[in-house]
Amino acid sequence: MQLTLRLAAIYNILWGAWVVIFPQHFFSIAGMEPINYPVVWQGMGMVIGVYGLGYYWASYDPMR
Repeated sequence: MQLTLRLAAIYNILWGAWVVIFPQHFFSIAGMEPINYPVVWQGMGMVIGVYGLGYYWASYDPMR
């Protein structure tokens, strides 16, 4: 369980940081039009990154 939470934490923190720093990059990779309001996408990245911090903290005592 600890390893799973740590891997989830790493994934979420990296994905969140990527979306916050490069909000239009995902859409260019997917071949989609750029979004008009990247701040909404950046907000989602921030929330996902915070979930990553939560997963990391939970990994210290997963049964608690």
